[in-house]
Amino acid sequence: MELTAPTSSEPAPAVSLTIPAHNESANIAAVVRGARDVLAVRGTYEIVLVDDASHDGTAETARRALGPDAAWLRVVRHDRQRGYAVTVCDGLRASRGNALAFMDGDGQFDPSDIGTLLDHMGDADLVAGYRRRRADPWYRSAVAGVYRAVVRVAFGVRERDCDCGLKVMRRGAYEAMAPVHATSAVFNPELYFKARRLGLNVLQLPVTHLPRTAGRRSGGRLVPVLRALRDVVRLRIWLALLWRPHAAPRWPAFRRVAPGMAALVVLRLPSLFEPHWYTDEASYVSTGLTLLRGHVLYSQIWSNKPPLQLWTVAGVVGLFGPSELALHLLTLLSGLIAVSAVAWAGWRLLGPGRAAFATLFAGVALGLPVLDAELAIPESLIIAPLTWAGALLAVRLLGEPRERRRGDRVPRWPLAVGVLTAAAIAYQQTAVAEACAFALALALSPRAGRRELVTYAAMALGITALWVGVAMANAGPAKVGFGLVGFYVAYTQSVLPASASGAARHFAQVLLAVGLVSVGAFLRRRSSNPAWFFMLWAGASLTVAAVAGQPYAHYLTTAVAPVALTLATLPISRQRLRAALRPRVSARLAPQLAGLGIVAAMSSVAGLDWIPAAAASPQINASRTLGQYYGGAVRAALHISEKTDWEVNFDWRIAADRAVADWLKQEGLSGTSAVVWSSDSWLYSLADLPVLMPTPPIYNDEVLLGINGEVETYVEDLQPEVIVVAYDAEQQFPEIQKLLLTSEYQREFVSDAEMVWVRSDVAAQLP
Repeated sequence: MELTAPTSSEPAPAVSLTIPAHNESANIAAVVRGARDVLAVRGTYEIVLVDDASHDGTAETARRALGPDAAWLRVVRHDRQRGYAVTVCDGLRASRGNALAFMDGDGQFDPSDIGTLLDHMGDADLVAGYRRRRADPWYRSAVAGVYRAVVRVAFGVRERDCDCGLKVMRRGAYEAMAPVHATSAVFNPELYFKARRLGLNVLQLPVTHLPRTAGRRSGGRLVPVLRALRDVVRLRIWLALLWRPHAAPRWPAFRRVAPGMAALVVLRLPSLFEPHWYTDEASYVSTGLTLLRGHVLYSQIWSNKPPLQLWTVAGVVGLFGPSELALHLLTLLSGLIAVSAVAWAGWRLLGPGRAAFATLFAGVALGLPVLDAELAIPESLIIAPLTWAGALLAVRLLGEPRERRRGDRVPRWPLAVGVLTAAAIAYQQTAVAEACAFALALALSPRAGRRELVTYAAMALGITALWVGVAMANAGPAKVGFGLVGFYVAYTQSVLPASASGAARHFAQVLLAVGLVSVGAFLRRRSSNPAWFFMLWAGASLTVAAVAGQPYAHYLTTAVAPVALTLATLPISRQRLRAALRPRVSARLAPQLAGLGIVAAMSSVAGLDWIPAAAASPQINASRTLGQYYGGAVRAALHISEKTDWEVNFDWRIAADRAVADWLKQEGLSGTSAVVWSSDSWLYSLADLPVLMPTPPIYNDEVLLGINGEVETYVEDLQPEVIVVAYDAEQQFPEIQKLLLTSEYQREFVSDAEMVWVRSDVAAQLP
């Protein structure tokens, strides 16, 4: 590259205009003369002509056109053609002015528009043009439209006509965005992307676009277009991994939160080798397989979970079969996504040290099996969208304020929060609690207005109403309503105090806690400390477990992120502790602390798994320990003991299920009509048995059909070829014996506490 320029002793000009050109001798004279006329009236200037290996005398033509004013012309020559983006960037790097501008050298822009953009430099850091009306052939406009759509999705760039080749910027703004990484037309989206992330003020103005009268255009040719699309992917990955605003160091930031991410992965390793044991997970797998066979949800196969939960599991099972490894890799990914949201929000709001603590707390809590977060159940999947929704909302409401984009009628971040919240509700309907907390935060925060609240609510409610409407159209309002709402009425009543006063006291405590947390959020809404939002979020998550009153640890999973972030806000220095104990501050903090304490005490009924001292009840995890979980996994991996010795800690039915599934396959009964009379429905998927009952676990069939023999009658009408009976279900629902003790069925196989009964006509054909 060859550069001809004035000596460095000359003072820097007020404006430097870069003009990229390749074989533009027919156009360049008019371009440089027009630019000179505009710039000369604004003080000192320079024109930096970047000659991209022209062979038609473009630079010489420009010199002759300027005559005596050629002293203000600097020429940068390329020895080989480098392309538009490199040409412009070389010109910007060579420029010395306080204001940097660039304009194409093909004569399609009116130089007077440069003056218009310069006149608005006092209003913005980057002033860019957009073409009122493109003077291009239709095919080039079509290609540009597709490209703009790709760029909008990849970079979030919403500016009009982002590739317009007419821009002016302050030198400081350019230096903050430099170096420009793109080597194709994608350098324009890179400028906009970096400008927004740096918080620069961007202004767009309409400019005139003229038809090309000479020379050859290149923007619509296939090779440049394909190169630009390739570079979109490359650049977006590079920006995500290696670039940070204000040149923030990437590795030290990641190093702070890496222990939390690593803790999650390491603590989850045994879960990748867990056996098929958890009954709810079995139900979702069996239901998912039934959906893949074309059955209609809530009608031909019933569940009390929203569609996204079941279809996510169905997708994994459809690709990999009923593999615990695949299912638990899915929940590991969900956990990593949730922990990354904690890290991001903590870093943006609390600083690196507190972000590291919050990330480590969340990683350990979700990595240990104490919350059963490794299982493919709704709470393990909901945390990914829900945590990111809360993190994004927290940063937008309590982080550094960002200027609203001009021309944006609908704010984008409430849309994102609404979509993520709707996705969470589609995984588990209990996310409505967090959705309400987010809406309250939007209503209270001085940073948000009615527009943000309405946008969030419309998106969250709209998406939810859409899938609920589709489900009702397919299965009917009654079945969908019972599955998603009605089922939980009796479910919750089963654990409430028997007396009406006891039940009323339970809900009064919940309402008191919710009221205190909400009042506290109102009192602290103007505080710069994000603790008020995290406590509001944590209170909503814990309220679900408090209301349910069920002894299942996974009810606490969704509270991990807000609790981790809340703990990270605690004052640790003496100065901050004194500030927190001031009467005015503590008076505002007291309601939220009291409400959170009440709801935390009520939700403790969920207990913890694999910790006997924190077990919810003697019947649930009264003896399993973390030593058995991790020690058994290590011994099994090193072949010190049999894997079955480890598996017996999970569930006594594991070996029996495996033996029955193997026997059914061996006898050619896999895929036959069958009923599994058990609360454990793994056999449906392990032996590839179609689900003929309304729902896989037999206890839910009792809820759906009745407890006075209706289920046994339903089975008798089905006349399945195989009935598998588990001892525990037989004791709890003995009516199945009426059918089995007739001559229609014969007991053909027994494994531990599971028996396989085969219909007599089928049994006669067995080997």
